Order: sequence, then C-alpha cells, then structure tokens
Amino acid sequence: MTGMIRSPLYHAQAVLLLALIALTIWAGHVHESGGGLPRVLLGGIAADVIALLLVRRALKWRYPV
Repeated sequence: MTGMIRSPLYHAQAVLLLALIALTIWAGHVHESGGGLPRVLLGGIAADVIALLLVRRALKWRYPV
C-alpha cells in the first residue's frame, strides 16, 4: 500500500470535495428560491474547484499509482 489514505493531502481532498458538494447544494437552493447567485458564492465554488485540482495534482505527484 502507498499510505495515501493516511496522507494529509488525501484528507484535504476529502474536505474540499465535501465543501464543493455543500456549495453546489447551497447554490441550487439560492437559485430555486428566486434569487440570482451572488458573486461570492460563484467565486467560492471556483476557488474550491481550483484548490481541489491542485490537491489532486499534488496527490498524483506524491503517490504515482
């Protein structure tokens, strides 16, 4: 085993993924309630996706499976 599951990067990826799911659900709720999506929410989603891609790249670099 590579030990990837014990890596802090792996846990950071899991937290970022949960945050992305939460932000997406929140954006759906805001959109459904009739309001437009605030730029802060869209910026948060974009920042989370970028951070998630960087962490995934670091994981692939650290643990080339």
